[in-house]
Amino acid sequence: MEISLKLFPQNRQITVPDLLLCLVFGYAAALKPTCLSAQFRRPGGYPIGGLFPFGMDMTVRSEPTLVVCERLFVDGLIWALGMKFAIDQINNSTSLLPGVKLGYDTYDTCSEPLVAQPSLLFLTRNGTTGTGVLCNYTDSQPRVTAVIGARKSDLCLATAKLFSSFSIPQVSYGTSSEKLSNTKLCPSFYHTVPSGKNSVEAVVLLLNRFGWNSIATTGSNDHSGRGAQGLFLSIAGNHSIASEGLIPTDLADPKAKKQLEDTIKFINKTKVNIIVLFAFSQPAQALLEHSIRMGLSKKVWIGTEAWMSSDIAASIPNISTGTVLGFITKAGTVSGFQKYVADLFTSVQQDKFCQESRKFNDPMNSDMLDTHCKECGHISLHNISSMLSHSQIQPAYIAVYRAAYALHRALGCTHQACPKASIRSWQLLHFVNTLPFKVNGPSFQV
Repeated sequence: MEISLKLFPQNRQITVPDLLLCLVFGYAAALKPTCLSAQFRRPGGYPIGGLFPFGMDMTVRSEPTLVVCERLFVDGLIWALGMKFAIDQINNSTSLLPGVKLGYDTYDTCSEPLVAQPSLLFLTRNGTTGTGVLCNYTDSQPRVTAVIGARKSDLCLATAKLFSSFSIPQVSYGTSSEKLSNTKLCPSFYHTVPSGKNSVEAVVLLLNRFGWNSIATTGSNDHSGRGAQGLFLSIAGNHSIASEGLIPTDLADPKAKKQLEDTIKFINKTKVNIIVLFAFSQPAQALLEHSIRMGLSKKVWIGTEAWMSSDIAASIPNISTGTVLGFITKAGTVSGFQKYVADLFTSVQQDKFCQESRKFNDPMNSDMLDTHCKECGHISLHNISSMLSHSQIQPAYIAVYRAAYALHRALGCTHQACPKASIRSWQLLHFVNTLPFKVNGPSFQV
């Protein structure tokens, strides 16, 4: 599959396989609270766990208490709504899992440093907050049937090993790490986005097309950034790499500011005009802000999906200085999603709907983990409407369907009914690999 990539303002056109130039948008927080934050947990015969970065700017703590995020990350909210939409759609279907109801329990990974607590909760026995230390977990049924998430490779590497120990299927909607495709290392891990190699190769094609030979490259100091930069350096042999380096991911570290400043100074010293940046949104934002603050001359910044699909970059003052180009994986639209979200935002303003919703969100005891989307009640449809059409919803949406089709096959469902049977999480693994599957027409081989 091929699409056209348009570069502005030159309005010149080249073709890059499976990738799309992306635009990013900002948002403003709504003031009137709603019960949207109560929409991410529902009971069901087969619960699906969700790991999504609802928040960012994690508060500093000195004790092992609950981590709290101070700001809403709108992309994470939209991805989680994509999961919720898919589950509601499946529960209303009369053919995929007839007579079976999927539940869901979605947690905030706080821009994804916070993942241990919800991951451990998913492993607990259904209806409890504990699990035994056993030699054999064949007869054990954890709280969730499958897990959707996480997004970043570092977090997926940590959780994949944990869930694989219990043979719980995990389907990521964001990582493209080659390492996670190793079935010996992560036998129960799957993903719905193509390899990051595609994006790196597209960057090289772009450089070749415009004859940009002298460049600087930097990446975030995490698995994704290091891996993408290393791959880029290995295939960009015809280019002169004037500078290469890594930028910090822990921006609260006292050393982070100096590292970012040193990176900008070194880039400025090389006098290159093309900078390739492999990073997630927060490190990318920090580097761009420092480049503006330090008066870096106009450059061409080339980014990949990890930060170009976020609204954060667009919110930086004077971001229009220079040229910013980026690539995201081409994904199809999810029919009906925008109307679903619009209807949901209408419902969460209604008292009766909210009273019913909150019944599903009462923790079973006072110590129960409650890290759902705390800030979601302060955002309106107007704030996110511009992002609904371009945000990468399909990977999260398809991840749910992949788990649902596995359950359909494991239960032995027909298009009319599903047998009354008890299926444990590990029994889904064989069927998750049964491909392809169709979702509302298109066939997927992921």
